[in-house]
Amino acid sequence: MLNVSNMQFDAYRSIMHKIMTLELLPGQKIVEKELIEELKMSRTPVREAILKLRNDGLMYSIPQSGTFVSKINMDSAENARYIRQTLEMRLFSSTISVVTAYDIEQLREIIKREKIFLANKEYDLFFKEDEAFHKYFYQMADKLLAWDSVQSISHQLNRFRWIRLKVSGLSWGTLDHDHETILDALEAGDDHEMKRIVGKHDGLMVQEQSDVIKNYPEYFEFSH
Repeated sequence: MLNVSNMQFDAYRSIMHKIMTLELLPGQKIVEKELIEELKMSRTPVREAILKLRNDGLMYSIPQSGTFVSKINMDSAENARYIRQTLEMRLFSSTISVVTAYDIEQLREIIKREKIFLANKEYDLFFKEDEAFHKYFYQMADKLLAWDSVQSISHQLNRFRWIRLKVSGLSWGTLDHDHETILDALEAGDDHEMKRIVGKHDGLMVQEQSDVIKNYPEYFEFSH
């Protein structure tokens, strides 16, 4: 039987997924009863999950009005993007000296799965493989705690990455191609090319944000 903490975590993870994948849209009012029914849980773990999501900046409450999904804060997203780009340019490059043939094969398998999920338009699964590709480099560099830290500040960035799916002309195939180029640089031991392509790859948000915000201005907010 699940204990209370496990149920709270499951509720948190499930609601978080709904927010990340736009099942719950930015600005949408939360109907607690509907979540309880959908998740097949009691009120307590769902309420605790909502409280944690509020603390994470993904929900907010207005007295006498209710609880709402927060809009995507672009200042927070940009800060997370900057930190991730700066860190990964150095971290990915550092793996050149420790990579093994087994690592190369594992990364190739991830890219193969990405291609399948892209072809089938299974973007949820593609997103997971995209994250797995990046995480593998942190694992090679023995920096998984750094990965956890990056993830903890990337909620708004990851929401932006999902929104871009809805904008025609911004293909996720670009990400898949970049991963292949990163792997080529890793195999070749090309430090300069590795830093160049990782910088480009992690900087895509800068290039694309005007198109995304133009199409869905109601989903975004800025701190200043």
